[in-house]
Amino acid sequence: MSEPSDLPKKASRLGLWGPIGLVAILFCLWSVYWFVRAKDVELRLIKAETELKSSGFVVEHTPIKVSGYPYRMYIEFKGVKLIAPDGRGIEAPLILMEANAYALDKWVLVAKDSFIWHRQDNKGAVLVKGEVLRASISHLLKPIPQIAIEWLEPRFTTLSGKPFALSKAERFEAYLRANPIREDTADVLWRIQGARFLESKAVPAAKIGAKPTDKPQMGRFDWHIEASLNHFSELKDVNLSKTLAKWTQSGGKFTDIKASLKQDELSLFITSDQIGLDEANYIKGSAKAELSGKGDGLALLENTGLLAPEYDGLVRRFGLVPAFSADKGIDLKLDFKDGGTFLGDYRLSEAPYIK
Repeated sequence: MSEPSDLPKKASRLGLWGPIGLVAILFCLWSVYWFVRAKDVELRLIKAETELKSSGFVVEHTPIKVSGYPYRMYIEFKGVKLIAPDGRGIEAPLILMEANAYALDKWVLVAKDSFIWHRQDNKGAVLVKGEVLRASISHLLKPIPQIAIEWLEPRFTTLSGKPFALSKAERFEAYLRANPIREDTADVLWRIQGARFLESKAVPAAKIGAKPTDKPQMGRFDWHIEASLNHFSELKDVNLSKTLAKWTQSGGKFTDIKASLKQDELSLFITSDQIGLDEANYIKGSAKAELSGKGDGLALLENTGLLAPEYDGLVRRFGLVPAFSADKGIDLKLDFKDGGTFLGDYRLSEAPYIK
């Protein structure tokens, strides 16, 4: 007969409950983290909204509420209206905002179905429809954030005011990121593919006496622009006019500019080392333009805004733009000054501007 001390001992359950308890503690800590950060996100958005309203913006949407526990941060804005004091802004039925709870310096924004784009200075509203408009914003804790926007099949319908130039496009992209070499400098890129203008409309007669004609229209075209912006830290004011004025006064410039426009068999390539803004926010400086391919090059310049319709006949009459071909292009030196675009001593159009 065995002694009592020789009976087998029951196995300890500490090894079973220990890991379970550790997981429970970690889950509780994570839950506290999630709800604290969710509340912080709500408060930051409310603060940003208050600042916009104090600057004269109209801001409307459903109450801010963060969901997505336990791994995501998800915000659904319905009935969005964001209008700046100068009249520009958007109205959207639904905008979604989402991030990983463990990486709140990167957010993805999605606008579904359609929205209304309000243009500044009472120029009217444009209904924009298309596939999902998606944007991502990251590196929020750094001086220059990283922004990427992608939009498929946008279509434009003018609701009021001046007709919007484009009718549709196949793809739109825009990017902003910190320049890897130069401090306080951002690289920007803007690209549109498969875009089409509205139907042609009659334009005023040229100054040399030509009769009014239909404005020459481009077929499908692709447009690409990239540049760097120095003194980026000065572009902080939500009022565009004020922030541009401050940026210009601090020496702000667009540098390393490259732009290309391709339409059918025509190509226009523009480069400039640097371009600034004058007091009225018209660009000033000079650029080199290379025009090549087959087709009406002047019509291409006119549709880009570099040649005003009323000067088309003058340029053709005096041959200010030489002939070119697919094998041999021509180089033009464009000067932007006094609010105009000049080829030599001849004014071609109003200079491009930011307003």
